[in-house]
Amino acid sequence: MKGTVAPFVNFDCVNLLDEGAEGCPVELVASLEEARAYLKSHEWVVSIDQEYLGDFFEGILGIFLFRITPRFVGVDDFVWVLVGDIPSLYITVDECPNPATALDGYIGALEKWVEAVFASQPTDELFPVEAAATNENAINLKSRLEFLDERILPTCRGSLKEDRRQ
Repeated sequence: MKGTVAPFVNFDCVNLLDEGAEGCPVELVASLEEARAYLKSHEWVVSIDQEYLGDFFEGILGIFLFRITPRFVGVDDFVWVLVGDIPSLYITVDECPNPATALDGYIGALEKWVEAVFASQPTDELFPVEAAATNENAINLKSRLEFLDERILPTCRGSLKEDRRQ
């Protein structure tokens, strides 16, 4: 595949969803549909070609890997999408070869948003968060991020020490 970043992905840490989420729990199907809709909302996505389950924590978080057909040159053809009781976000795979590193990247990206809000700094150069940049929203997000970091990340599939860059 020309332009692919697939060599960065540890496919041992994900499950291909051949038939979508057929036969999966209802909550997982709902998370996958949310991730698809989020991804398709970006103009750089022509189509979703393959779907992988990275990890799923019912009622909290779904981590999915998608192979897409990008609209623009230079857009990765694999991307992580994280959805759930958190702001949805995509993470590129070049620094995140597995679900644990994707979650860690997610936490780091949104911690920057929280810090910017607390410091009354602009957030428009950061990953977009679909919430007003208020201290109340920052406090709520900070609490969720701490929970993800302390309770979910240690049990997430993959290793934070893995580096597949050549």
